[in-house]
Amino acid sequence: MLVFFLFLVLFTLALFLQDPILESYGAEVFGMPIAATASLNALWGIGTLLGLLLAGLWIVPKAGKLATARLGCQLILASLLLLMAAGALGQIPVLQVVMVLFGLSAGIGTNSALVLMLDLTLPQAAGTFVGVWGLAQAMSRALGKVIGGGLLDLGRWLQEISGLSPGPLPPFALVLGVEALVALAALVALSRVNLRQFREDTGRSLSKVLALEIG
Repeated sequence: MLVFFLFLVLFTLALFLQDPILESYGAEVFGMPIAATASLNALWGIGTLLGLLLAGLWIVPKAGKLATARLGCQLILASLLLLMAAGALGQIPVLQVVMVLFGLSAGIGTNSALVLMLDLTLPQAAGTFVGVWGLAQAMSRALGKVIGGGLLDLGRWLQEISGLSPGPLPPFALVLGVEALVALAALVALSRVNLRQFREDTGRSLSKVLALEIG
């Protein structure tokens, strides 16, 4: 159970570490005007909706919940690497396409992780695990905003004291690189989730709670 909760936290961090620095990334690295940088979140949102639909209607029924969750993590990792590569190219259309792909990956991963969580647990405890999902989301989004902004400041400080190229990309690359490592860690955590053990642990925990209530 703790392994799956760790996966949820890491998965959500891998989605939102770049959130506080995304518009600055578009403005400083790609030279986009402020009004245009706001469209990056819109592209991300459109991709997420498409990913949710695609996963729910086609990928999960075809490949299964666990395989689709694994695919979502892999696609998020690839999208973050592409996001760094787009910064090196400095082409706005490339950035826009990558943001749609990132959103698509996020939607696929989110859909499969949620249905996997509901499939892992017993019907009597489904509400509890929806609460766990919400807790993991809230914690990770808050941590993502703090850590993402902190990593950007750290990258700028390291760039300043090391005398590296004064270009705007390296500090943002640090944030995206750490985020890619978090996505990789989420993939590793997912590989350690034992479906049978998870159901058995949930059943035992529920039995203990009911016994305490009755007793």
